[in-house]
Amino acid sequence: MQNTQSGLFYGWIVLACSFAATLSFASFYSFGVFIEPLEAAFDCSRAAICFAQTIHLTILVFSQILVGWLIDRYGPRLPLTLAAVFAGGGMILLSQAETITQFYMIYGLASIMSASQAGVLPQTIVQKWFVKKRGLALGIVVSGMGAGPLIIAPLIGHMITRLGWQTTYMVIGIISAAVLLLGALFIIGSPEEKGLRPYGSEDAGISRVNSGDKKESLQKDQIWTVKEAIKNKTYLLICGYCFLSYFSVTMIVTHFVPFLMAGPFNYNITVASNALGILAGITIAGRIGWGAMTPSVVGWKRGLTICALICGIMMLWFLSIKTDLFLWIFIVFFGFFQGARTPLIPGTISHYFGLESLGSIIGVTQAIGLAGCVLAPTVGGFIHDKTGNYFWAFLICVIFWVLALIFAFLLKTPRIKDKPAIIS
Repeated sequence: MQNTQSGLFYGWIVLACSFAATLSFASFYSFGVFIEPLEAAFDCSRAAICFAQTIHLTILVFSQILVGWLIDRYGPRLPLTLAAVFAGGGMILLSQAETITQFYMIYGLASIMSASQAGVLPQTIVQKWFVKKRGLALGIVVSGMGAGPLIIAPLIGHMITRLGWQTTYMVIGIISAAVLLLGALFIIGSPEEKGLRPYGSEDAGISRVNSGDKKESLQKDQIWTVKEAIKNKTYLLICGYCFLSYFSVTMIVTHFVPFLMAGPFNYNITVASNALGILAGITIAGRIGWGAMTPSVVGWKRGLTICALICGIMMLWFLSIKTDLFLWIFIVFFGFFQGARTPLIPGTISHYFGLESLGSIIGVTQAIGLAGCVLAPTVGGFIHDKTGNYFWAFLICVIFWVLALIFAFLLKTPRIKDKPAIIS
């Protein structure tokens, strides 16, 4: 096979395609900006509008498993092309919805292949192309979920004000379809398909890495299947961490704009959506910076632990803020560390369970994790409708971050019992 260092390594092109896919997920990630316009358009409660996001997340759970299986069987091009059809076409069709029921149905249809945009597809493919700088590559690819809202959320707020929510959905649908189709043209599932080796594989002959976690080593001596992984305590703890952290982040992202539009801040939709965009933008620093330093400096386990600790403290802080200064302190610290946690989850999975069945294992992990946030939009909307505020909804998030902290602390290097090692 060719040396990975001769000329431009194709993995960087694959990384760009994966980044573009996560960037397009902003069409779903920025749903909070649409809440008040949709309430007015359909004359529904906030809980009823937020139920659309619950439908999306429920379908996304199964999409993770489906896309993971498609990647392992057919490679990334098919699911990415299907995502362009369903997500792009679905967003365009949302502009024609006349009732909340129609909106539910179309939004669910648009979500069928959404795991190709953010989740199993980009997080799996990029790890197959990189050994050295894997944390950095993961950080870059998942930073698309921060860069998307940074660019698109303020744009959506501006477009809704000027053009209305229907035209806004049509425009972002066209953009999403174009981005995903372009990515599908250039993405390749593994370096072996081009006669290459993964980036840095020539330096990966040692079995132990300086991960920052003592006695942890890459699982190159054992091949894990999904069936074996789901019986392992370490894997279940990672899934629990996903479940808890995804719920908490989804609660904030969905309800951040309407929270800022109420007292004590009373921001208009443009300012509130800009704040969401800045929060998402700050996650980019966490995703890239923390992702780059985690494998060699912090360690996968310790990185997850620190992220849960800081996010829990910041959510507790968020319960009592009443001034702009305190709000921006929250945005900076919570944005950085909730973003930092994003590349650590798939990176920890490959670190502990290898690459052989990575698509399927990450798919199941993301599905279980997303189950934790399926209820978050509706729960938050229901609590707001009953109490008139988000205090109890955000308090639940504090508790969940504490539990995630405990789960991360309990992680240990897994072993397949009674199975001989594979010596390469």
